[in-house]
Amino acid sequence: MGGIVASTKFEYDNLLNLGYKENEIMTCGMPRFDLLTKYDSKVKKILFAPSWRSGLLESEDFYHSTFYINYAKFLQSKDLYMLLKEKDLYLDVQIHPMFSKYKKDFLQFENDRIHLVKSANAGNYRCLITDFSSMMFDFVYLKLPVISFFPDKSELKNTHNYSEFYYPIDNGFPICCDSL
Repeated sequence: MGGIVASTKFEYDNLLNLGYKENEIMTCGMPRFDLLTKYDSKVKKILFAPSWRSGLLESEDFYHSTFYINYAKFLQSKDLYMLLKEKDLYLDVQIHPMFSKYKKDFLQFENDRIHLVKSANAGNYRCLITDFSSMMFDFVYLKLPVISFFPDKSELKNTHNYSEFYYPIDNGFPICCDSL
C-alpha cells in the first residue's frame, strides 16, 4: 500500500484538492514539535539564532560582509550587555550548522551574559531573535515571541535561497516581544 504523508490539515486539504483520496493520505502531525517543552516563565534566557547565507559559505569576504559585521556589532554591544544585566537575562547564540566553520569567530563574543550553544529547545527561552531561522516555528508553536533582526536585508535576496512565501521580510514576522 502506497501513500503520501501530510503533517498538517492545510497539507491534507491541499492533497485532497490535488486529487489524492482520503485513504491515500497519512497524517502524522509535526514530529519536530513532539519533543518541545512548554515555556517556563522563570526562564531568564533569550535565544539568538541567525540563519545562514549561501553566498557566504565559502566566501573569503565573510568577515567583511554586512551579515558578519552587523551580527558582531550586535553581540559586542555594550547596550546589549547592560540590558541583559539590568533585566537579569542571558543570551544564548546558536550558530547555524552551515556556518559551523566560523564558530570560533563567534566564540570571541561570549561573556558572562552571552553564550554559544550547540542546540536549543524553544521551551527553554523567553523569546527568539532571528532573521528567518526555522527555529521561529518552534517558538510560534509554543506561542513565544519572535523578534525579527535583518541587518543585511538589502543583500539577503542575493545571498540565500530565500522565498517570500516562507517569510515576508519586508513586513516582518507578525509576532512581537512586548515584555521581557
